[in-house]
Amino acid sequence: MITSTSFSKGRGYRPSGESLARDYEFRIAKMRSRIVNLGRQVEDGEECARQLGQSNSASNNLHDGLDSCRRVRAFAPSPMLSSILRRGKRNKVL
Repeated sequence: MITSTSFSKGRGYRPSGESLARDYEFRIAKMRSRIVNLGRQVEDGEECARQLGQSNSASNNLHDGLDSCRRVRAFAPSPMLSSILRRGKRNKVL
C-alpha cells in the first residue's frame, strides 16, 4: 500500500497532502533563503556605494589640495631664481 501517492481516474500521479505540505515547506524555505541572500546583497551594495562616496570625496580633497599647491608655486619664485636675484650680476663687463 502506497500512502504518499494516489491515482485518480484520468489524472495520473497525484501526491498526497503530506507530500504537498513538505514540497511547499521546502519551497517556502528556499524562497526565504533567497530573500535573505538578496537582502545581504543590497546591504553589501549600499556599503560599497558608501565607501565609494568616501573615496571619491577623499580623492576630490587631494585634487583640490594639489591644485592649490600648484597655484601657490606658480606665483612664488623658485629658490634658484631668488638666489640669483639677491646676488646681482656676477659677470661685469669692464
